Amino acid sequence: MIKLKTFNLKGIAPAKWERVFVFCLHHADSFMAGFLDKEGDFDEGFRELFALPKIRVLGRLEGEKGVQIVGPVVDEVRGVFYRLQEPAFYGKQPNLWEGKLLLKGRELLSISNYTDRLIHLTKGEMALLEKEKINQDGWEEVAMAIVEGNINEPADWDDEELKGIASIISHWLAEDKKH
Repeated sequence: MIKLKTFNLKGIAPAKWERVFVFCLHHADSFMAGFLDKEGDFDEGFRELFALPKIRVLGRLEGEKGVQIVGPVVDEVRGVFYRLQEPAFYGKQPNLWEGKLLLKGRELLSISNYTDRLIHLTKGEMALLEKEKINQDGWEEVAMAIVEGNINEPADWDDEELKGIASIISHWLAEDKKH
């Protein structure tokens, strides 16, 4: 079991958030992103990520109105994640609704509802942050039980869940052909 400290980063300054986000993006080896289907089109970034190799659908979100996708963090993923988060570096709402950056199957950073942000760090990672002169002043430490899991384990879906996911992807592909 790895001991982790968890911090709520919702209230940190935009410039500091950018440095923390880039740190996590650099160290992560896989990701999970949740995208909503808004008015027949998914959130920004979905098509770019979904088109990359080794991307898998993890499950549905919000009933039939969204999906979670997972995959390895490669340069293209880093670019999309950075671009989706970039407005937050200027004090605006980012475009990433839900995302997780993972390292060896455990959460390093989680984002939900656009601006709710938690970072989960080992002592070694905290030392790396300090080495890179990213101080943790003002971070709100929270008590949280971390359940470690591996997103690479195959999901056990029933027929209805598979039909729902197939419907979402089919709808997206049909819409994409119109453009």
